[in-house]
Amino acid sequence: CGAFPKLEVAPGEQIATTLSVSWAGEPGEDVWVDYGLGELTHRAPASFADGRYTATLVGFPPLAEVTFRVGRRIGDVDELSETRTAEVGLPPAGLPAFTPLAGGWAGEPDELILTTTIGQEGGNVLLLNPDGEIVWYITFPSRYAWCA
Repeated sequence: CGAFPKLEVAPGEQIATTLSVSWAGEPGEDVWVDYGLGELTHRAPASFADGRYTATLVGFPPLAEVTFRVGRRIGDVDELSETRTAEVGLPPAGLPAFTPLAGGWAGEPDELILTTTIGQEGGNVLLLNPDGEIVWYITFPSRYAWCA
């Protein structure tokens, strides 16, 4: 990768449909990660802590292959890593399944739908893409109170 020889890449530990990209660096650098599904269509800023930059990429369908590359600006020049791919994981088995939306979707293709599920063991907040795929979620244990 030249300027970024030791990238660490992994699906999120708590949210498997996210991807975390991390590398060693110096504080104050202008750095980012370009990513997408095939083409590099989005940019995520990276945060710095404990000698490492980290960018968390979200909004992917289960088991999606994500294309990404790291970049940084040095003076007037952008320095880019090689383009790589990594696969995100699956949502937990306890989350509900959704049927893709049938006709009538009037939004843009990249618009997301926020929904909740509530059960005896707790609840979930989910983001669905227009194809009905869970692209982000968080699970709350039963000790949380839910209000409508």
